[in-house]
Amino acid sequence: MSGVVFEVKLDAPLDKESVQQLEQRLRDLSQLMGLIGDKLTESAIKRFDTSTAPDGTPWAPNLRTTYERLSQPYLRKNGRLTEKGRRCSSLIPVLPGSFLPAPNQTSQSSVRPS
Repeated sequence: MSGVVFEVKLDAPLDKESVQQLEQRLRDLSQLMGLIGDKLTESAIKRFDTSTAPDGTPWAPNLRTTYERLSQPYLRKNGRLTEKGRRCSSLIPVLPGSFLPAPNQTSQSSVRPS
């Protein structure tokens, strides 16, 4: 991230050796950046688990067209699921009477199209 500035204010004067030690420690920020990256990753994963934005507001539900577009690689021309589609189908809630997933539904039903 370019443009990041750290400002340090001290109430007591530092001797030259203390300043040099501080400068040396601040030269390699890889450990600090790794910790920050881990926290950002955890936060992003949590957002997907809870379907919420960073400010806590819920995400808008997916549109039906989104589900239709996502299902295309798993369907054959005859409407039946491919092998990969069958493996994934148990993970996606399905609208009753349809092969399309239902938004915000937690049941794990699987309906095969006729």
